[in-house]
Amino acid sequence: MDNLEQLQDRIRNKITEINNNAGLLQNVINGVKRRTQICLQERGAHFQHLL
Repeated sequence: MDNLEQLQDRIRNKITEINNNAGLLQNVINGVKRRTQICLQERGAHFQHLL
């Protein structure tokens, strides 16, 4: 990416892609929930190895 406008366009495109695909949206939601739960269990410490 060369600039902020390109980054914003990529983010908008990905949001549209997620919103247009119910299964993908559910996967994103589940992933955020899972990571949040593990982060809380680990009290904010490193948890990437637990995913």
